[in-house]
Amino acid sequence: MLSRSRPYLTRRRLSAVLDHVATAPDEPLLFLYPSWFTSLPAHRRSSLTRNPSLNSSRQYHRPSKRGSNVSRLPPQSSTGSHSSRHITSSSIAVGRRGLDRETTTPAAKPEASQRSPLHQPTSENTSRSTPPRVRSLAALSSISPRDKKKLQYRQSELDNTRKNQQKTIEGRWKDQAAVFERMLRMNRAIPASAPLKSNQLELYLREETIAEFAGLVSRGENIFYRHVYHGCKVHVKPLSESVGMCRRVILEGRPAAVEEVKKELLEIGTLQDEYDPVVDMRKPVVPIYPRVDRRIHKDIPLVRGTWDMPKDPTEFTVDQIVRQGELLATVRDFTHHVEDLVASWPNSKEQPGKHGADVADALETLFLKSAHTELISTASLNQALSFLLERKQYWIAHQIFRSAKHVATVETFNMMLKSTALEQNLKRFRSLLHGMENLGIRADVETWLAYADCFVSPSKKMAVVNSLRQRGMLQETTLQRTALRAVLHDLLVEHLHDGGDMNSFLEKIARDWDSTMWSPSMVNQMMCAVMRVNHLKARDQLFQFCRQNGLRIEPYTFLLLVGTCNKGNILQALQYMYQTMEDPARELTIAGWTRLFLHAWHGGYYNICRVIWRYACMRGHAASRIAERVYESLLHEAGPETTFRRAVAARLVLGIDLGTPRPTVAGRFYKLKGLPADYSADPVKYLCIQVDPKERNNQLNVSEAILARDMDVARFYKPQVSFRAMLDAATIVDLEWKELAREKALAREGALTLEWMRDNIIQVKLLPHDRKDEKKKKQQQQQRWRRR
Repeated sequence: MLSRSRPYLTRRRLSAVLDHVATAPDEPLLFLYPSWFTSLPAHRRSSLTRNPSLNSSRQYHRPSKRGSNVSRLPPQSSTGSHSSRHITSSSIAVGRRGLDRETTTPAAKPEASQRSPLHQPTSENTSRSTPPRVRSLAALSSISPRDKKKLQYRQSELDNTRKNQQKTIEGRWKDQAAVFERMLRMNRAIPASAPLKSNQLELYLREETIAEFAGLVSRGENIFYRHVYHGCKVHVKPLSESVGMCRRVILEGRPAAVEEVKKELLEIGTLQDEYDPVVDMRKPVVPIYPRVDRRIHKDIPLVRGTWDMPKDPTEFTVDQIVRQGELLATVRDFTHHVEDLVASWPNSKEQPGKHGADVADALETLFLKSAHTELISTASLNQALSFLLERKQYWIAHQIFRSAKHVATVETFNMMLKSTALEQNLKRFRSLLHGMENLGIRADVETWLAYADCFVSPSKKMAVVNSLRQRGMLQETTLQRTALRAVLHDLLVEHLHDGGDMNSFLEKIARDWDSTMWSPSMVNQMMCAVMRVNHLKARDQLFQFCRQNGLRIEPYTFLLLVGTCNKGNILQALQYMYQTMEDPARELTIAGWTRLFLHAWHGGYYNICRVIWRYACMRGHAASRIAERVYESLLHEAGPETTFRRAVAARLVLGIDLGTPRPTVAGRFYKLKGLPADYSADPVKYLCIQVDPKERNNQLNVSEAILARDMDVARFYKPQVSFRAMLDAATIVDLEWKELAREKALAREGALTLEWMRDNIIQVKLLPHDRKDEKKKKQQQQQRWRRR
């Protein structure tokens, strides 16, 4: 009987075999249910089948086949309304698709949210609390933007790992525990200070003597080699080991080489004492102390340093500096050459975005050249790596680091560890620690903070930072502020969730962390945390705190604030801009201009749109999104009596210098092909008339030409009135227009027409732009100060 029945249940009706199957009253037909239901205990299944909402009139279909390695769906809760317990075929299919997607995607382990006194993350704890999939960004909405970026890197790295080899997430967290154990072992095995070896010699030299020998772009720890005889390693120790005005220097090598380098260094110091003109780096009139805290209580007036500026500075492009690098002969020349490359000008003004890639290629060629191996120093290496890591040139940075590892110090490794923590690459992180151990470099506080940066969970980061505080490793102000920046966002989010406000949080930080100096980066971290929690009172208190202390809020925070505004609420967006920027025309980024324009566009503030469009074009920040929105409006045909907002907007915005009178004759270089002669005095007027269908294509071509012309010709002008003053005036006019439109609507009169608005639109006064004077002024402002 069963063999003659259908082997499956169709979607629209049940098979007749059910009439011949005998079951107990409380026993479900297991083959009718998804596989997750069959895995439930018997009492759980009976409670579900007795639910009146799951009656026999509903139809189900058989779940699709799945492999044995696919995990089952978790049981759904039986609580809630009856409508939420309906199990339809579509919901099962959607759940199955989501399950397949989850099981094929590797999951990152979110750290336990509970606070624990343990400072070591164990794989057992993390594996128990791991959900089937890594927490989405929406679920972790309160974390900082940097941690969100780390989550994205982590997911990408896990995807690549799953493609290359089957590595479980439990093994990944065992790696993190291994990293912790390795760092502890390094601190125990490597002594903080070691006695001098038989082939080492200790010297104490002034700062200017070292600068004459190896260049001076950084006053940190420095290692370089002097290739005399069989070579001599010169190791300039950190500032903490200096004595008086002298830095501690260790020479290492064969006795003849050490003696030769010692003689050369002492001779340079003698020439500097005699103010010999042969020496470029002369002895300063004011003595230089490496550490200020050594003299701060001795009633001696302190000066930060002696600086000079070239009288006629000349800026070079990357290609020009690369050609000068063919004659490098000393460590000092190599260091200054790297400094010039990092501070160079772009090769092409038309493509300034390629500047970072050009410098990265030049640095790669410079450091990987075998003839330059003996010229590399720690100062030049750190400067190159800092530039590359800041611009996310990770591959080139690791290539250079591997080739110059012989001069790496703990500062160099910390730079690489921080970037690796951001990339969430634990394999490379552990490899870097292995390199530190082989070179005998002891992990410092910055290394532990880089390890804390590997985590996304606030509790794990706080565990590492609290451990450092308990061991007294955060006594220095700089280190304490670095640790505070690592956990500031999470501390503020937790404080606001507990019912606190911004004023009490600032008092708490000043009391617990002894920090009363707030940098702009820390203020922006707090603003990001406030906006993530959406605590309006704390936001206003932070604004007041910034105004009272003269703290600047960075452009990214402005974008975050504008993103919280409702669509079209340009007035609130402008209020945020006034609170965060002193000179909006100079401080706004391309993304900022775009956000403001789109808010004004959606809100129907035509005068504000007109002002933003023209000032953005003059600054060269008219993004493609703005141009696309204007072009979409031009596709709608409009006449003098048109009131349709999408058709009216672009015709009120375009024409930066079209019409009468023109401020300059710059427009003569931009001919509008196809424009009728009758509209040569006011080409925008040609876009405001309805033409025959045959002439419509020509009208669209003219509108495209005017749009492109506005973006090109704007560089010949500069505004006569400041951007903020024009925005204030445009806001007043737009509010008057909206009030007038409201009165007309109440009186059942016609809306504002295109012709009326063009006659009453705000005028942006322009002046001719003298490019030569502007270039000279820009060069004067960009003169770089250099320490000689």
